[in-house]
Amino acid sequence: MPQYRYKCREGHEQTVTHSMVAEPIVLCGECGAVMWRVPQAPLIVWNGLPPHMEHYIGPAAKELNNPNEQARLQDVYAAKKAARGEEYSPA
Repeated sequence: MPQYRYKCREGHEQTVTHSMVAEPIVLCGECGAVMWRVPQAPLIVWNGLPPHMEHYIGPAAKELNNPNEQARLQDVYAAKKAARGEEYSPA
């Protein structure tokens, strides 16, 4: 069951547990006034990486994105093509 925060005009707060569809009339335990529900941010469970880690690039991917590594791999690929007698033209 979800918990909701309620507040009265005097500023007293309390937490009440009830179903989402229930609309109970909550009375303040200190002054007896009617309380209203305080808006709350929802709790989000990310079931995996947190949002800031979503675009994390691992070390192997960083190495492949390195321009020097890309040039080296193109040279290796060109050498393999030349050894087979094929022509290499980078796109």
